[in-house]
Formats: sequence, C-alpha cells, structure tokens
Amino acid sequence: MDKIIRFYQPILRQIEEDHQVREKDLDVLMAVAAKYDTLQQLLADFILEPPSSQYQDQTTPMMEPDEKPMVVSTIHSAKGLEWHTVFLPHVLDGLIPSIRNMDTLEELEEERRLFYVACTRARENLLLTIPAFVGSYDGFFTKPTRFLCDVTQKNYSITKH
Repeated sequence: MDKIIRFYQPILRQIEEDHQVREKDLDVLMAVAAKYDTLQQLLADFILEPPSSQYQDQTTPMMEPDEKPMVVSTIHSAKGLEWHTVFLPHVLDGLIPSIRNMDTLEELEEERRLFYVACTRARENLLLTIPAFVGSYDGFFTKPTRFLCDVTQKNYSITKH
C-alpha cells in the first residue's frame, strides 16, 4: 500500500485542486488495508461488501449535498435493491452466464435468474456494456450473452462507441 500511495499522491496533487481533502481518503484506505494480510483478501472484501460506515467520519465527502453516491455492487448483494440507473459491464457469453456454471440446465437457469436480478435492479435506465472481447484465464469471450436473445428488440437500443 505504501508503494501505491507514493505513486498516486503526486498524481493526485497534480490533477486535483482539492487534493488535501482527497488525501484523507488515502489515509482511510491505509487504515482499512492494514487489517488485511493479503491484497487478495482486501480486494475480495471491497468487491463483495464495501467498507463499513465506521470510516464515514474520517473523510470529507466529495459530493454536493443533494447528490447521492454511486453504489458498486455484485449481482448477489443487489437482490432486493433498486437504483435509478444500473450499469452491467462485460455482458458477454462465458461471463454471463459464467463458463463455470454451464454444465447443467439447473446451473444455466440459475445464471439466467442472476442476470434477471441484475437487470431488474434498474428503475429507469439499464446500460449493458458489451466489449469487443474480454480475455481471462477461463477463455477469450467475444459474443453477447445468450440471455439477450430472449429480449425483444423493441425493448432496447444499441449504441456503438
């Protein structure tokens, strides 16, 4: 973490006028990271569950008072919640559904249910990103998820960038 902070601090000072306020976030990050033995444990916890509110008073929010924070969530932990706008990144076959969960019809149907849960978290806007490819140790994924075949084309629009 020290290396990351030493690398990032000069960049922060260069690109942010209010870098002194934002540097407090780095102190909080260091305090959180100190409780972990490995980077993998730290990242896994950050991905699955954001840090608890015990650190809330240690930083100054960078939002205007009427702004709501962006929530980063896994599909599993989003069940029962809703947001105005939801982004689902990397909606590629092999990632959604996961290549690891396509051995049986039951696994595939559970993946379909998870995709449904993710899509239905959006009240107004649902944005799916479908990159040209994603490579991982599981493979090289290039095709949109098979679950989009079930959606009538009048219900969505495609924007290419």
